[in-house]
Amino acid sequence: MTLTACNATGCETLTQSAFIETDLSGDYCNALIFPHQSDLYSASCTGFIYDNGLPTGEYASNTDAWIYLQPAGAESVTLTVNNFRTDQYGDTLYIHDGPNADAPIIAAYTGYDPGDGTQITSSGDAVSLHFRSNQSSTYFGFEIEYACNNGIAPVANFTQQTSGDCVNQVAFANATTGGANYAWDFGDGTTSLEESPTHSYSAPGDYTVVLTAYNELGNTSVSQTVSITDLPFTLEIDSPGGVQVNVPEAFTYNASVPLTNVKWNSGIGFLSEDETAIFTYSEEGEVTLTLTGTDANGCEVTARRTFTVGTTDTNDVSILTAFDLYPNPTDGALTVSIVLPAAADTELTVYNTLGQILLSEKRESTTSYRHRLDISKLPSGQYFVVLAVDGEILGREAVMRK
Repeated sequence: MTLTACNATGCETLTQSAFIETDLSGDYCNALIFPHQSDLYSASCTGFIYDNGLPTGEYASNTDAWIYLQPAGAESVTLTVNNFRTDQYGDTLYIHDGPNADAPIIAAYTGYDPGDGTQITSSGDAVSLHFRSNQSSTYFGFEIEYACNNGIAPVANFTQQTSGDCVNQVAFANATTGGANYAWDFGDGTTSLEESPTHSYSAPGDYTVVLTAYNELGNTSVSQTVSITDLPFTLEIDSPGGVQVNVPEAFTYNASVPLTNVKWNSGIGFLSEDETAIFTYSEEGEVTLTLTGTDANGCEVTARRTFTVGTTDTNDVSILTAFDLYPNPTDGALTVSIVLPAAADTELTVYNTLGQILLSEKRESTTSYRHRLDISKLPSGQYFVVLAVDGEILGREAVMRK
C-alpha cells in the first residue's frame, strides 16, 4: 500500500509491503448475511445465506429483514438447508417464490423445521427470504446454500441518444438481458462501470463504443459507432510557463462561452474546482493536466494539455527569474519586485490554499514592477503569489506568521 501526502512545498510517499492480508478461502466471502432491520439485494448465482449471528453466534432479537435474490441469467434458484434452529414461538424464516414481498410464500420454517438437507426450488429466476424474530429467546439460526439452475450468459445490447443542446453528450441505455455487472469503453480512452452512463466527448470524430456484460455464467460484448460532429463550445488550457518541481504553478483556461463550473485534475491525484488552479508537482516528468468545463446548458467539454515538469535551471534566462518576494515568511508586509528587460503587461494575483483570489492587480506596458502588499489582516498560513508577464506565469509561496 502506498500513501502520498502533499502540501504547497512538495510531496512525500510512504510504501508498506504486505500491509493488508486477506483470506478469500472462507464461506463468508461468498455469503449473504441477514441485516437486522433492512433489506439486502443480490444477483449472485451461488453462495450461502446466514442469519445475522453467523454460524457460531446467535441471531439478534427483533430482527425484521429481507434478502432479495435474483441471479442474473438464471431460470430458477434452489435453496438447500444445511442447518436450522430458531425459537419455535415466533422466530420464522419465510421464503417467497419471486422477486418481492408480494410473491407467494412457498415455505415458512421455524424451530427445528426443516430438517438438514431440505431443498426448495423457485418456479422462476428469483426468491425472496424474510426473517423475523421476536424479543425472546434466540438460537444459532441457519445456514442455507443457494445455486441458480440452467442459467445462461448475458446478451449485451444498448441504445444511444445524443442530448439536445449538448451535441457531444451521448446517453447510453443498457438493453442487456441477464447481466449483473457492466464495463463500458467509450472509444476515447475513458471507461465506466455504470449500468447506463452518459458520456461527453472532447473532440468531433467517430468512436467505437464497447459494452461488456457479465454474470456468473459468462460475459458477452457488443459494439456500436458513435459519431460526434461538433462541440457545444471550445475549451483550451492555456500553455503554462516552465513548470518546476516543488514550485506552485497557476493554470488558466480559455473558453468560447462563460462556464458555470470547472473541474481540474492535476494528473497526479490533486483536484480543483477554482477558476485558476494552483498545483505543485514534486517529481520531474511528463504530466497531463485535464479540465472539464460546464456551460449554462449543462453541456460538458474536456480539454487536456501535456507538459513536462523540470528542475530549476540555474541558466534559465526567463524574464521571471528576477521575481523577488520578501520578507518571506512575513508578519504582514510583503513586497513583490521585478525588473523587466522590456515593457510588458503584468498581472499580480494572490490566492489562499483553497484557490480563492484575495487580490488581483494589472499594469500595462511597464518595465519595472514593485508592489507592497499588506496581508496583516489575513490569518497565519500559506498563500500563493502568482505573477504573469506577457503570458509567462510563475507562482511563489508566501508564509504569513503572526
